[in-house]
Parts: sequence; structure tokens; C-alpha cells
Amino acid sequence: MTENIIPVSPEEHGKNISDIQTYLREIHQSGANVRSVIPDGIYGQHTRDAVSDFQRSIGIPETGEVNKDTWNAIFAAYDDARRNLNMQEGITPFPALDEIMTEGDSGTSVLMLQAMLNTIAGMHINIAMNDMNGYYGENTALAVSEIQAASGLPPTGQTDIRTWNTIVRIFNAAAEDC
Repeated sequence: MTENIIPVSPEEHGKNISDIQTYLREIHQSGANVRSVIPDGIYGQHTRDAVSDFQRSIGIPETGEVNKDTWNAIFAAYDDARRNLNMQEGITPFPALDEIMTEGDSGTSVLMLQAMLNTIAGMHINIAMNDMNGYYGENTALAVSEIQAASGLPPTGQTDIRTWNTIVRIFNAAAEDC
């Protein structure tokens, strides 16, 4: 990779390579004439060839190396591919990794928690239903506590990141069954 790329440490360098590989893979999946790459964080011959394919496909010098212009072009093509494929974008509603939602809290994060809890409650009779009001009240705490107990977590009724992730996994599994 040439000096115009951004990495400063080996960790960032590997992350940038993984990002490039992920972007090239998505570009390939969108139908572009760019070979697919497995994101492994290693800038080997296969990645170099995929970069060359990409450079050829957009008419820039075919070096197999990623300078700033190639990086920007790859990212723009990746961004277009994601939009054109209507790929699902993720959301991050949990306030912060060290945050704990508890009775008395309110807001969008609580509302999303309640939506997940109600989806789960619709499939599991032992989980309490919630009012969808964005307020972390007694019923929300009870439903959270029931899921915590069933999942082997301490049944505190409070939602920390570990509890949130557990609820998200159960919700995703329940949503697939709908």
C-alpha cells in the first residue's frame, strides 16, 4: 500500500486492509467485475488482484495498491453498492457501553427495548407485556428480569449492555420465526 493511505499503527493498518477487503467483497456482490475477497486483514496477492480489478473497472492506473484516491473510490463504490442493494443498515440505540437503563428512565432506547420485549413476550408466555410508552416502568423491569433469569444473568431488572445484547439476540431469533 502506498504512503497516501491512513494507517499509523499495525492495528490500524490491519483494520484498513480488512475494511478494503470488506468493501471490495460488497462491490463484487453488487455485480461489479471485481473478484471477491475474504476479509482477513492480510494484503496478499488476492487482495492486490481485486484492487487491480477495481482500478481497471473505473479507469484509474492499475497498480494493485491502495492510495488515498483508490481508497476514496473504493469507499464510494461500496457506499453505492450498499444503497443499491438496499442492504439493511444497523442501528445503535443503546446509549453507551457503560450505561445502565433502569426504572424511571425514558426515551427512544427504552421504547426500542419495549418493542423487543413485546415481540419476545408474544412468543414466550412467561415474559410480561409492556406498554409502548418509552418509560422504563415496573412492567419493563419485570420483563427484563424474566429474560435475565431465563438467560442465566442476574435478574436485576436493569438493562446493561450484556442484558441488551441478550435481548437483541432473543428478539432477532423471535423475529426470524415470525
